[in-house]
Formats: sequence, structure tokens, C-alpha cells
Amino acid sequence: MTLKGWLRCAIVPAALCGLLTPSVSQAAITFTQSPVSTTVNVGDYNYTSDPKVVQGLNLNANNGLGQNTPILTVAADQNLTINGQGGGQAYLSSTQAIGSIVVTPITPPLSGFSVIEFNPLDTQKPNTNQEVTMTLTAFYNNNQSSTSGSFTFSVNGENRVAAVATGGDVISKLMVTFNPAAPDALKQFRIDGALATPPPPTNPAPEPSTVVLALTGFAGLGLARGVRRLRHREEVAQ
Repeated sequence: MTLKGWLRCAIVPAALCGLLTPSVSQAAITFTQSPVSTTVNVGDYNYTSDPKVVQGLNLNANNGLGQNTPILTVAADQNLTINGQGGGQAYLSSTQAIGSIVVTPITPPLSGFSVIEFNPLDTQKPNTNQEVTMTLTAFYNNNQSSTSGSFTFSVNGENRVAAVATGGDVISKLMVTFNPAAPDALKQFRIDGALATPPPPTNPAPEPSTVVLALTGFAGLGLARGVRRLRHREEVAQ
């Protein structure tokens, strides 16, 4: 075989590496101001050492997370008070209008949310003519983020909002801002797609592209030796 033939045989396997590289699906985050079907409810709360941060506990006993297990944290820019503990009627309140909150999963038992929903309320209704907006930002897939448009916050009704992840990804953090600060109560935190954190693989199987690259490397070593031998024979023959 000529030198060109050797090179042609080596180039073809290398080109196949790009074809065998797995594609990465893109997550999509949608936001809605209406109830979303969920399977996990926050029933009660725990105080933490920070008066602006509380833990939400799993209410349901049949979702594999463990009843009364802490599953998320709610952090606000104002001190939070836990009201109505027991029977799944607990909610959070503040003596000051809340301007922002951050909701994150507790890992373990969770690694993220596919749905995170809650209902902010203004129980005092200080100014029914005041226009208030709320904006949601969901973080996912190694701290990428997606932000909603402005939702109108009603001081006289329900304000249940939700962020929903599709495309196989999960939400690692939800930030909500109110402009101007308005709600003094946070109710009905509900989630779905609660993923238990998997243990790290002990001996992860190599991807197909990795195997092809390794084989191509070995073939390249053989090619280099073959080229040297071929050149040596040509030099001897001359």
C-alpha cells in the first residue's frame, strides 16, 4: 500500500468521531401565572439561624422524599414568620413588604425542580390602586438563567406563579422580585420533578466517542511505525 493509502485509512475513523459525539439537549423554561399540576407540597417550615431564611418540609408521605423532610429553602429580603404550622396549612409572613425571594432545593434529597410554584399575597392591601409587577428568574444547567416578563401582582386576589423546566433539565434556583415591594405573605409552595441526588458512578462507562478516539490513537501509532518502515525499505531499495 502506498503512503497516500495509509493516510486515507487513518483519516476516515477520525472523521467518525464527530458523528458519534452525543448531542446536548437545550432546556426550556416557561413561566405562568396560573396553577400547575404538582405532586409535592410544602406542609410546614423550620426556622434557621437567619431570620430571613426558612426551610420548607415535605408534606406528602408517598413521593419517596420522606414526610417532614426539609426539601427547599426560602430566603427573603425581610424577616420571615412561620404561621399555621400543622396540617399543611403553614405559610410565611413578614411585617414588612417583601421585595425579593430566592427559593432553592435542599441537596440531598433533591437536585432540582422541574416545577416550582407559590402564591404571594398582600394581606394588608395598603393601596389597591398601586401597580405592582413581579419578575421570575430561573437558574438551570450550570447556572444558565431564564427570566420571565413582568407579571401583574394583584393585591385583591390570587398571584400563583410558576416556573416550569422542560428538555430534561431542572431548576436549581428561582429568584422572584416585586416592584415595588408588596407581598407580606408567601403561601402554597409546591414542586414537581423532585430528583434525588444520584451517587457518583464508581467506574463510569466511556462514551462511544471516547472509545473511537482511543482506537484512532492506537491506529495512529501503528500508522507512524508503518510509514517509518515503508520509508526505510524505499531507502534500502535505492
